[in-house]
Amino acid sequence: MRFVRCEGTINRTIKNDYLEFWKPKNLLELKKAVKKAVSQYNNKRPHNSIRKMSPVEFENNWFVESTFNKPIITIFNNEVNV
Repeated sequence: MRFVRCEGTINRTIKNDYLEFWKPKNLLELKKAVKKAVSQYNNKRPHNSIRKMSPVEFENNWFVESTFNKPIITIFNNEVNV
């Protein structure tokens, strides 16, 4: 599943918040840094759009909450408002 709108944000965040700080010097360092950045982005970094939780925390919490407490999240809305 692809979320095209989010891809640019994720790429920009990894580049600006992680890679520019770590400054990998070669391809091997870059690969390791990207892997580490993605892990931190998904496991540790709080995201405003999901109640200041990491994506992993949000997903784990999602399955624990009852159906009545779950927030409504629009992933894609194909409606056109005129």
